[in-house]
Amino acid sequence: MSDLFTKIHDQRIALVEMLSSFRAEEWQTPSLCEGWTVHEVVAHLTMPINLGVPSLVFRMLGARGNYARLSDRYARSQSKVPSSELVAILKKEASNNFTPPGFGPEAPLTDSVIHGYDIAIPTHRSLVIPEETSKLVLNFLVSTKAEKDFTKRGLVTGLRLECSDGDWSYGSGSLVRGPTTSLLLSLTGRAAGFASLEGDGVADLRRRSSSA
Repeated sequence: MSDLFTKIHDQRIALVEMLSSFRAEEWQTPSLCEGWTVHEVVAHLTMPINLGVPSLVFRMLGARGNYARLSDRYARSQSKVPSSELVAILKKEASNNFTPPGFGPEAPLTDSVIHGYDIAIPTHRSLVIPEETSKLVLNFLVSTKAEKDFTKRGLVTGLRLECSDGDWSYGSGSLVRGPTTSLLLSLTGRAAGFASLEGDGVADLRRRSSSA
């Protein structure tokens, strides 16, 4: 488990290094996370390390148990915080070992990786994700635990997922094949992930990921 926390730290630092070179206008770029700008995505990433468990649970009650609603409220409120302060928080708390209730360190690792892409791709920045880290996130995203907040229930049922740029694969059935980044994005509902996928299962994955 300590290795997972090391990977979380590394991804936060990689994000900090990328964000440190952003111009003011880039912070207002629409991210791949629908409805959020880059600024709001970064604000969201500070939520667990800023709040901690007691405050998070309290706010969850206020959001009637809806984590997505809580995240949106927090991201929009904290987007008023100067970008330099948000980056400073991520840097200072890069080694914070907080995990949300009901999840292990795979959850904050996934958050760091996926939201890193949410920021890097629309701003045309390079974000390197080690292959081992990508595999850990992919394994988490196809698990039933991820269905609580990260994916849709039954998303990969009857599908065979294969990375075209690595040796990761999962499941059996209709084929969905493409680059690791595209699989990561499509599994988390990012429309940008589907352009590079191929196989007779892509239409099913797209339909399931976009369903209410």
